[in-house]
Amino acid sequence: MIIMAEENYTPSWDIGRRCLNPLIELRETEDEVIVTADLPCVDKENIEITAEEKTLTIKAEMRKDIQFKSWGGAHRKVRFNSFRRRVSLPAIVDTDEAEATFKRGILEVRLRKRKGSKIKIQ
Repeated sequence: MIIMAEENYTPSWDIGRRCLNPLIELRETEDEVIVTADLPCVDKENIEITAEEKTLTIKAEMRKDIQFKSWGGAHRKVRFNSFRRRVSLPAIVDTDEAEATFKRGILEVRLRKRKGSKIKIQ
């Protein structure tokens, strides 16, 4: 099942920090949550991923700046040098079991859902 990663609209960039929000796909299976992020112009060594029970934060520095010369109504030159995105997860996950792969500009993070433990009755 594919789930929307954002509940509310947020801009795709932060001019003050000179960062872009990467495109995200969030999928949920019975056992895990899978987050895929597009990170072009990034090396694996420059990616930082932080997972908490209900959120995932991705930060990545670009190899080179990306410049938009004319966009929106602003029509100004802006250079971006990083990606940042915080994603709300649809389930509580076990952060110790998280795995990530990065190939050809695509980051995939697999997070196992935390299972409740059974209580033995004595």
